[in-house]
Amino acid sequence: MGTDLIQQFMGNIFFIKMKFLKFIGCEFRIYDDKENLLFFVEQEGLKLKAIFHIYTDEAKTNEIIGITTPHLINITTSYEVKDKNTNEVYGAIKREPLKSIFIEEWTIMDNKGQLIGKLKVKSGLRGFLRGLIKAIPQHYIIKTLDDKLVAVIVQKFNLFLLQYTMTIQDPNPALDKRLLVGMLILLTAVNSSAFYQLKY
Repeated sequence: MGTDLIQQFMGNIFFIKMKFLKFIGCEFRIYDDKENLLFFVEQEGLKLKAIFHIYTDEAKTNEIIGITTPHLINITTSYEVKDKNTNEVYGAIKREPLKSIFIEEWTIMDNKGQLIGKLKVKSGLRGFLRGLIKAIPQHYIIKTLDDKLVAVIVQKFNLFLLQYTMTIQDPNPALDKRLLVGMLILLTAVNSSAFYQLKY
């Protein structure tokens, strides 16, 4: 998994909420199972590259992780997850555009670019219907290449706020928790535009 995980990554439950209205960019808050704030996440707006800043507090005094795209955003974009202090790259996450037209799928890679895991919709039928009807809450699973279940992400039904809960199945998962939290953030960010279009 890597070294020097901070306290915020020690739990196995991560609950993310996206701020409903923000003029430019996006804000996310990630909580533990007792509703303690773990991370404050800010996505820069009006950029040709996706840039996410992950802090341990809302005052933004301690940025620990960045998520960025090495190139301009396009349908084949991958997102690097790296330490903001050392610039160590933990890995990368990529949405599979053709497979995700109706049923969402993401791939997770290590810091050498090797495929190590995938996120898929738990139910193919539910995923297909969700591609047509965005209001249907979704249920995702993250597995390693040898089909070991690593985490489950469940969308909470709420007509006004986009919210997901990620439950990691093992205290020492096969995939780096920093990549798993990055996956949770990207999943929320990518699905947010379609979700909030329902409100207008």
